[in-house]
Amino acid sequence: MRLNPELRRNLWLELTATRLVAMPAILGGIFLLTVVADGHRLGPGTAGTALAGIAGLTWFWGAHLAAESILSELRGRTWDWQRMSGVGPWSLAWGKLAGSTAYPWYGAVFCLLVFSLSDQREYASPARLLAAVLLGGALSQAVALLGALQAARRERAFTRAQSTAWLALAALVIYPLVAVAFSEHRIHWFGITLEPLAFALRSLAAFLAFAVVGLWVQVRRELKVRTLPLAWPAFALFLMTWVAGFTEGEPPSPAGYPLVAALGVATLLTWATAFAERKDPVALGRLLRALREERWRPAAEEAPAWLLTLPFVLALAGLLVAVPALLGASDPWTVRWTVVAGLAFLGRDLALLLYLNLGARPRRADLFAAILLLVGYVLAPLILAALKWSAGTALLLPNPEHAPVAAASGLAQLAGMVFSLSRRWRERQRAVAEAAAAAPASG
Repeated sequence: MRLNPELRRNLWLELTATRLVAMPAILGGIFLLTVVADGHRLGPGTAGTALAGIAGLTWFWGAHLAAESILSELRGRTWDWQRMSGVGPWSLAWGKLAGSTAYPWYGAVFCLLVFSLSDQREYASPARLLAAVLLGGALSQAVALLGALQAARRERAFTRAQSTAWLALAALVIYPLVAVAFSEHRIHWFGITLEPLAFALRSLAAFLAFAVVGLWVQVRRELKVRTLPLAWPAFALFLMTWVAGFTEGEPPSPAGYPLVAALGVATLLTWATAFAERKDPVALGRLLRALREERWRPAAEEAPAWLLTLPFVLALAGLLVAVPALLGASDPWTVRWTVVAGLAFLGRDLALLLYLNLGARPRRADLFAAILLLVGYVLAPLILAALKWSAGTALLLPNPEHAPVAAASGLAQLAGMVFSLSRRWRERQRAVAEAAAAAPASG
């Protein structure tokens, strides 16, 4: 059987003879201390240490190495060669994921062996708890690798600190899932009472499946393989449903609360991916050209992630505007104006991001936009609140207490940003056309 070349290369780099000996030696010393502390037996303390060892090795070190497998190649300028190596998308994806993290998993095997031989009476369901920890490790590694691939698409400078950033992202993703697993309270999800560990296991497995599929899709995009963007909308729908289920508790909440939760998730995904993705004017031009020519498949292939989740935001917001009684509010117009204000401010933010990225210094555009929005959403409202001018905050964010003012302000800002963005886009297109016309003349 021919071994995956990317997996073989990573195994050759990671599993050297020295490292293969060092890992069990270090872990053996640690477990020797815990056995002594447990009264010279494999007691509960040793079991807990082994479980923590699996988590530390796979969740944190494994996630760091997964991100570094891409970032190190970007720093060494070998990623372009890797993309042209002829390795298929799936082979490259799982070869990177499994090969770069092989050494932490090698150590986790020893921890797993010690855990299985130790006293596990403190754990109600040790097998399922162990499965949750292992799934959490695989998920954190997949998320870190996905983040590193996203960084590769942005074509920025890459430092060693960035792998720590993707590690933090991975920890942020798995924390709520693992917290559910260790919860002592029953989970209420869409009115169904579930055992926490069983719910966490199913959730971790689902999130891991989406992460692996997303990793494969991202590698396909890196290898310039045409791919319909089905995975991201499917994940967005899943995450919206997963979060919305927690709004159904005891006592029963109004029917519209799950819709509000789903709208919040869709808005957050739209906003976050607009920042995370590269705003390429050339790709934007191809998208607009495909839409004008009604070539729907190429348009879908060029569509950025934020544009794929925006229809969910519009659909849910439209439903709440049409049927505000779903929220059980006494004043339906407050609901309507608040939702309109939220949409308007989201549209303004997206237009601002595109406007700045079409400027003369696109490399700093996202940072500048983040600073502007931080001032507009946090600093300025805090100053106005300190001055006891509550109505003034509605000029800067969707304030339900002054919803009509917030809606009017948001729509005005949206109109201004759309006008500025369209003018800058026309100027850019005109400059590109003039440069293209001048090129043959100068030649």
